[in-house]
Amino acid sequence: MTTPEETAQLSKSALRSSAKYNSVDATTMHERLRDTSMSMRSVDKAVELSDTITQWTVVLQSLKGKDKAIEEGRKFFTALDVLGKNVDPKEVRGLFDGYIKALGVEGADMDLGGVLQMGRRMKSAGGTVSNRFLMTTGVGLGRDMGDERAGNALSMMQQQEVQATKQAKEFGQKNGLRGKDGKFVDRSLLQSDPDMWAWKNVTAAMKRAKLDPDKNEDVNTFLQSAYSNSSARDVVSKLMTQKEQYQGKAAQFEKSPGLAAAGKISAMDPFVAYEGVFAQLRNIAAQAPLMDAAAASVSKLSGAIGNFAKDFSEDDTAGKIGKGLG
Repeated sequence: MTTPEETAQLSKSALRSSAKYNSVDATTMHERLRDTSMSMRSVDKAVELSDTITQWTVVLQSLKGKDKAIEEGRKFFTALDVLGKNVDPKEVRGLFDGYIKALGVEGADMDLGGVLQMGRRMKSAGGTVSNRFLMTTGVGLGRDMGDERAGNALSMMQQQEVQATKQAKEFGQKNGLRGKDGKFVDRSLLQSDPDMWAWKNVTAAMKRAKLDPDKNEDVNTFLQSAYSNSSARDVVSKLMTQKEQYQGKAAQFEKSPGLAAAGKISAMDPFVAYEGVFAQLRNIAAQAPLMDAAAASVSKLSGAIGNFAKDFSEDDTAGKIGKGLG
């Protein structure tokens, strides 16, 4: 529960963000800030993220519509909580930005709510993986395998350190994938960046075994002996056989505009601009004491929209359509 002073702080921030990004009304923004403050256990941190949350919502509105934008935003932030990555506002903003970049490349059918499914299935592994992995190869694995299956497979990949059969451990030791203690080599890299770990250590181990890491059949032959769990084999196989695809996508993601696109969307997307008009009208309606003073302005706006509609019906040339709003 927030105190009256904190509620006022959230309301002020919500109004300010809504004025800056017109398509997100203050009521929706207040709800998102309240949920964020509860998750982060800090109103100040939530307020610090107000621009990030609003920008995220604007971009999702353009790609997925108003309702989906709110739904996926909530699930994504819950995923950060599950992964233990919702403490530092700068880290949270970086993750929001990274996933929006990925969405800009992968397209609107990419479900950001899937990050929550993956996070839950990764279990303890979710707390160790790097943000870089989550925002690049993690996205690709979720798309290729399904989020839940990818999360489970990544968990099993790490659990094979202790749960593998005796034969798999011996094979790993023989070819340098495991140390003399039976544990995987380069353990910190395995935990933080399983893709880079595989590209480095599985590649080297395969060469020691006289197998070609660039041949899919050799990869599968090696993994059949190195891993006794099928889910672990599946995810390592994906990492090895689709390395170029994942690295290529990561480069594309980096060039995508991310959250920065939010400031331009209302001028480019008529549906977001349309929602902006009604979001601001809802803001006015929520301020009951201001209704009398606002009535004349709302009436003028209504007349301008009517003129716009009249122009549109009579002449669709770009030069005349907008004169009703002049």
